[in-house]
Amino acid sequence: MATLRDNWSVIIVIAVAAVIAALALRWLWWRLPQRQMQDRIFKSEKERADTEDNFRKTVGQARGGAAVLIGGPVGRSRDRRNVPQGDIWTTS
Repeated sequence: MATLRDNWSVIIVIAVAAVIAALALRWLWWRLPQRQMQDRIFKSEKERADTEDNFRKTVGQARGGAAVLIGGPVGRSRDRRNVPQGDIWTTS
């Protein structure tokens, strides 16, 4: 059986990928709306803030949808490995 010492390089790669993904999501969440609003002309700061907020809401919904689309198959595959075929609904 593999131990953590055997897979240290995989753990480091996963940790680095997680940090990069977190930084990319932060940029997408906070900096991208501000960057896109630089060239636009708004009547007031409130209108500008509302547009940025709507963009962030849309990005948040996309992130949530991606989590559902990824989480569903992952959970199903774990169930298939842990529960023998046909045993999940047996009532006898």
